[in-house]
Parts: sequence; C-alpha cells; structure tokens
Amino acid sequence: MISWLWKQRKAFLGLFMSAGAAYYIWRRLDWQALSSLQTDFHPGYILPFGAALVFMHASFALRWHFMNERIGRYAASAAATVLATGGNALLPARGGDILRMLYFKQKTGQSVTVSAVRAILEKGMDLPVLLSTVLITYSAFQKDLRILVVPAVMFAAILGAMVFVQIRPDILNNLIARLEKFFRKDSQDRSSVRYIPAFGYLWRTFGVTVFMWYVPAAMAYYAFLLFVGIEPTATAVLVLILFAALGVALPSAPSGLGVFHASVASAFELLGYGWESGVLYATVLHAFLNLPLAAAALVVYVADYDRTKPASTAGPSPG
Repeated sequence: MISWLWKQRKAFLGLFMSAGAAYYIWRRLDWQALSSLQTDFHPGYILPFGAALVFMHASFALRWHFMNERIGRYAASAAATVLATGGNALLPARGGDILRMLYFKQKTGQSVTVSAVRAILEKGMDLPVLLSTVLITYSAFQKDLRILVVPAVMFAAILGAMVFVQIRPDILNNLIARLEKFFRKDSQDRSSVRYIPAFGYLWRTFGVTVFMWYVPAAMAYYAFLLFVGIEPTATAVLVLILFAALGVALPSAPSGLGVFHASVASAFELLGYGWESGVLYATVLHAFLNLPLAAAALVVYVADYDRTKPASTAGPSPG
C-alpha cells in the first residue's frame, strides 16, 4: 500500500494543488458579482483563435521534430505532440508526455530515455523565453528598457551553452549514460548513444521555441482577448501568455484544473479586471484549449497507438 502511494505521489500532489487552487478561487469569489457580470463575447473571433491554436501546435510539433533531429516523418511528431498536449488534459501526472514518448518509440524506434532527455531540454528552452516574457512585461509596466539587458544576457548564455555542448558533447552524454546505467542496473554500454541533439538541431529547436511563444501563441491570446471583448495590448498578451503557461506548468490535476483557472484569473486581475471576470474568462479559455485537444488525442490513441506493445523504455536509440 505504501509503495503504491509513493508511486502515485505526483498524481496526489497534482490533486492537492488543484484542490488548494479551487478553494482559493471559491473563497475569493463574490457570487453576487459573478451572477451580475455583463459579458461581451464576440463569437466571430473563435475561428481566428482556433486557427492560431492550430498554428501554435504545428510549431510545437516542428520543435519536437527538430529536437529529435527529424527522425521519422513530421506526421509522427505531430501525432506525438497531440498525444502529449491532449493526454495531459485527460491524464494525471503529465501522463500525456509519457504517451508521447511511447508513441514516438513505436513510430521511430527511439528509446524513451532519449525522448525523456530531449523533452527536458525542450522544457528547458521554454524557461528562458517565459522568464524573458516576465522581464519584458515588467519593463513595460515600469517603462524602463534597461531591464531588457537581462533577457539578452540569458539568450546569449543559452547560445554559449549550445556551442559548448557541440564542442564537448561527450561530457553530458556520458553523464546521462552513466545515470541510465545506474538506474537500470545493467551492464549495457551506452557510450555511443547521443542523448543531446547536434548543435544545428538545438539552434533550430530554440528558434522555433521563441517563434512559437511570440507569434502563434501571441496571436491566439490576442484573438481570445477580442473574443471576450477586451481591447488587446502587447502587455496584456504577454501577461496572458505567461500566466497561462504557469497554469499548466505547475503540478495539478489533469488539464491544470483549478491551478490554470487561478493563474489566468490572476492575470486578468493584474490587467485591471475583477476577479470574477478573470475566473469566467479563465474557465472559457480552459475549455477552448483543452476540449479540442483531448478529443484529438483520443482519436490518435484509438486509431494509431499500438496498445498491444509493452510499455518498455528499452529499444534502439539514435547514436
């Protein structure tokens, strides 16, 4: 029983975080104000919002394709990405990310360990972009452009790290190989496995990451603000990008339930709208983001995921 509880610790942590966020939302809500809200939705912006989301997820799939050095077809990367994002909307403890790795192994033969390392690199590339968004937004509020020196230094540091990894790839690769050997407790020689992609693909992956957040994601949130009747500004779009990303990055129940709502509602409150309006808009945005993706993930899982194969992380890896 104790061992089972320990294995489910991520799921329980997510449920705890979601319950805490839901309680926080409930305690702060003025139900009378919520019932008397005057909404100004503009359905004509749903189509541009949806098109921007498709563009964003196509960019997400391209990033995964480059991160894995274009192994297999782009269609496999796109389907794997749908399983990841839609699966996370349905499964606890980021189960969609695990589905992506297992599906990608079925389609390309790449081991789950290599995919896991590259998924961590992928998330690592998100971090400086989102931190830069924080600083850019803060700079806009403070009207002080000197703050922008910090994200410039961060991007330069990332470029330097990628160059170093290209010059001495053996250091990080050997470390990861030893860790995998230790955790698997076997004697297999993994020194030839290339866990870190080549510099050209790392650079392209980082370029797609920056593009993904600042073009299609910005377009989607711009359209959403128009949909709910809010005049979009660059600052408002950046704030929404940041808080929505935070809402799905923190541990939570499937789809960021509760945590996403609290985070996005806080964004609208920061922009000068009431907490009740923020909760309503967050609920609408959550449905728009997750319901189509969950449906698409179910289609991919039923139609193209081979459930007869064992969920083994072993297998051939790109060398």
